[in-house]
Amino acid sequence: MRSLKQEKEPMLSFFLIFLVFSLLIQFSFAYLINEELDIINYNLVWATSKVDSIATMYQDIDILNYPPIFPLLLRLINPFMTGFSEGRIPRLIFVALKFWPIVFNALLSISVYVLAKKNKLFWTCFCLFNPAFIMNSAIWGQVDSLYLLLLILCFYALNNDHLYLGSFFFALGCLSKLQFCYLFPLFLIFIIRKYGVSKTLKGILLSLVTGLIGWLPFMLGSKNMMLPFEIYFGGASMYPSVNMNAFNIYPLFYGTEYGDINRAVLGPITLNHLNYLFLILIVIIMCWLLWKYFDKPGVSYIILGIYINSVFMLTMGQHERYQLPVIAFLILYGMAYTDKEEIWFATLFSFITFGNQFFIYFMDIIKNETIMGYAFLIGSLVNILLLVLLYIRGSYHMKLKKTEISLE
Repeated sequence: MRSLKQEKEPMLSFFLIFLVFSLLIQFSFAYLINEELDIINYNLVWATSKVDSIATMYQDIDILNYPPIFPLLLRLINPFMTGFSEGRIPRLIFVALKFWPIVFNALLSISVYVLAKKNKLFWTCFCLFNPAFIMNSAIWGQVDSLYLLLLILCFYALNNDHLYLGSFFFALGCLSKLQFCYLFPLFLIFIIRKYGVSKTLKGILLSLVTGLIGWLPFMLGSKNMMLPFEIYFGGASMYPSVNMNAFNIYPLFYGTEYGDINRAVLGPITLNHLNYLFLILIVIIMCWLLWKYFDKPGVSYIILGIYINSVFMLTMGQHERYQLPVIAFLILYGMAYTDKEEIWFATLFSFITFGNQFFIYFMDIIKNETIMGYAFLIGSLVNILLLVLLYIRGSYHMKLKKTEISLE
């Protein structure tokens, strides 16, 4: 009988081949496909603006409105950008700006390969060649791959009895992406149910200390102790629009228009008030479901995915890429259990999220309002269908007995 080590060697070889192939694809896209959307107006400015020191970058760069990890990483490539920005090799500017998102895409796939207990090679390849992930990182240059990486590491650690490691990753997530903070209510319920109140307080304390250590140099450098609050709350209110290009329910009412979130709908009540009401209701319902059904294997991942999808579909100010974490939670489930339905859900969400990003990124090339209108309408209807189906699937999981969970 072959040893376990011998059985793993071919899988590792396949993984390394696929990893190299995926990186070649992504860096080729990074070099060949370049639109100036976001990456020039923000990423390039964050990377190349003159600053007195790293600690003062929030004071010296006016449009720096992002948690510190990604801007800090962009500053590390500044020496390369200085040479490229003279115009000698302009395409390499884009490659350099997309370097970190591609690296985090690779680290996400490596993490899935190392951590997955079920369908290891499938879920690894799913991440390596996922069109939504590649579109986000290698083409657009967004850093949601870091968000997804930390999300998977955080909740995998929490679910496998590593409270402090999971709490540390949660803090890193909040230091990398504002949207990670939206997970805090369910993160809190998750650790209370799994570890009890006493250990939960220690985990929260660790997260707070990690966050403070991450922010402190920039708070001191900018001489602004309120800096984190200004970045997080400023980012949350930065886009006063009903919809920011998301294929959610709002294109049914606004088409491709953004819509004014501050428009009054009933006396002093505005759409923004309704938005906060929707968000609060979603948080309360999902926290209750997570508390009630936490003990059922894998159900927590499904509820977390439903939570993110509900926020994306039903609240306002959502961007086209904010649905990506739903896929990460489905991957987490698939790494531990063998239900084929979650594979289908992850695939469908990948394609709809890819489509949403694709049409927004290339809208200046498409330049056809009719095509864009149909894209938003069809994308919205497909996502509404997926929303309903995921609710039904979640209800099915909640009704299952522990002995009915598919482990093999």
